[in-house]
Amino acid sequence: MNLAITLIGFLVLVVGITLGFISAVMAKNENKKGKFGIAIASSIVGVALMLTSLTFTIIPTGFTGVKTTFGQIDNKTLQAGFHFKIPLAQNIEEVNNKQQDITFKDKVWSVTAENTNVYMEDVVVSYRINPQKSAYVFANVADYKSNLVSNTLTQSALKTGSVKLSTDKVVNRGLIEPMVKDTLQETLDEKYGDNTVNIVAVNIGNIDFEEAYNKALEDKQLAQKMLETQQIENQKAVEKAEADKKVALTSAQAEAESKLIKARSEAEANKLLTKELTDAILMDKYIAKWDGKVPQIVADGKGNYILQLPETGK
Repeated sequence: MNLAITLIGFLVLVVGITLGFISAVMAKNENKKGKFGIAIASSIVGVALMLTSLTFTIIPTGFTGVKTTFGQIDNKTLQAGFHFKIPLAQNIEEVNNKQQDITFKDKVWSVTAENTNVYMEDVVVSYRINPQKSAYVFANVADYKSNLVSNTLTQSALKTGSVKLSTDKVVNRGLIEPMVKDTLQETLDEKYGDNTVNIVAVNIGNIDFEEAYNKALEDKQLAQKMLETQQIENQKAVEKAEADKKVALTSAQAEAESKLIKARSEAEANKLLTKELTDAILMDKYIAKWDGKVPQIVADGKGNYILQLPETGK
């Protein structure tokens, strides 16, 4: 608004000066006094408007103001709204209290808990200046817009966070980003006082290891995959061997059971046959199988041959 009022006052002043110049040139014109009066009035209004624009400042929402008088900073922070000031003697500087982002593109090298080299880059820090501390920040931090959350402090927080985590966990943003945020907040509190600058979030665009480690990790993962594949194949071979063993054992058991059943059946049959055989039946079977020849050798039942009969029928 100050700029708009200043611009309007300047235009009115220009119009007044122009009319005065025209009145001076057209001296013979009967209306020269009237035009000259309008020129003076326009010039006065223009100057008044320009001076008026220097007597106040309107601080927008989300900002606070810091008043300086001949360069001396007032410790009282001005809130958003309309504020008077003495032209030329006083000035009101606006301080942004909205959430702001600052980006650090540089690659920051560090180590993990196992001393593995790791780097982080494209780090974005979101922060907010406490409105009650605007005057302090303006008075005590040179070029606060660039130096309030510095690259050095951010790098230190990144390194502190990574060294607390193991190699397999340092790439987990859900772990390292909150740690870096807390570390950076503690550092800023020590430097500027509690609750002067509030760190909202820290986002790390990229976290990675040096090329040699990535190559070694890739080889390890490949070897692990090959080992797992071999273990699966070995397990399948063991399972197949066990299955074949069970099949062979089942077949052998079936064959043994079959032989046992057959032997039992034959024993039962012989036992039954033994019970049923009588002397008459045995004699009948003997006669049925006799070929009509007389035995040539007769034994006495003790293994001694006592008689050898000559053949007959010749």
